[in-house]
Amino acid sequence: MKIWVWGDTDPRVVWGNKNLRWGEPGYLLEPGDPGYVELQPGEPGYVPPAPAPKPAKKPFHRKPKPRDSNTITPTSTNTHTMSIPYYTRPTADGNKVTTSIDYRGTKTKAEIVAEIQARLTAANLPMTIENVLRIHDEVIIDFGMDAWKMEAVGHIGHLFTGGGSSSDLQGPWNYQSMNMDLSCNLDDEGEARAEAAFAGENLGHKGRVMPVFAKVSDQWTKLPNHYTAGKSVLVELGNRRVNFDMPSGHKVQWELADGTRVDADDYGFVEGNRIAARVPSTGVTGPIHLVLTIGINGRTVTDTYDHVLVT
Repeated sequence: MKIWVWGDTDPRVVWGNKNLRWGEPGYLLEPGDPGYVELQPGEPGYVPPAPAPKPAKKPFHRKPKPRDSNTITPTSTNTHTMSIPYYTRPTADGNKVTTSIDYRGTKTKAEIVAEIQARLTAANLPMTIENVLRIHDEVIIDFGMDAWKMEAVGHIGHLFTGGGSSSDLQGPWNYQSMNMDLSCNLDDEGEARAEAAFAGENLGHKGRVMPVFAKVSDQWTKLPNHYTAGKSVLVELGNRRVNFDMPSGHKVQWELADGTRVDADDYGFVEGNRIAARVPSTGVTGPIHLVLTIGINGRTVTDTYDHVLVT
């Protein structure tokens, strides 16, 4: 039921509507109200029902065209022995890492044509237009996933690019997170081939997104990867832009065999990328790991030194 007033713009509020009631206040009966009358087209106050909403469009998925039953489908004979070598570097805000491919070089037109011919011969395939084009595409994808640029065969050359970014500073990185993309469109089958062939090899960080431990040594004995309880361990980093600020939570910790961590109980000095952190005289025994929390490129990061410290 709806209360109506003079000047109401509802098209049902008209003289002669069987569901309109006058009074103080006036009201309009609606479907489900006692006494409501179903109006017919042409009667005062009749409002045609709203048209049914159009069904949502289904997402488009590219499908390979059906092949002629008489056409032999080429089969790849390529075996991948290489990986995508890449560097990681911090983004300008320091909150993410992006990748940069280190290409191996450029495959020449002659090398690409020779590979196509070799695969056609190995698979005993007839020299049809479809077979040649398909093997060409497979060779381009396979060379691209081995980090090669490719000269033009005809008028068009190719290469795979990678422009992914992630808040995970250490990876591992894969085909999706590196946003691998050929310099032309891939159909579903080509995309699947490229992703299945992907293997990444991280060559290291450019711009230093994590601590680079150059040397860790016992200041008392001068031995590398050694510590003496109650004495300091010198941590020397290969990073240039570092900031060690204890009020910001930066610290050196000693991780014991059971996984518990003990904070360094004093710092002899902090000089740029050199930090002298003291091991407590009690409570730290046996092999330990050094865990460093520090500011690099404006971001606080934590990393564990790879080598075990022994006494």
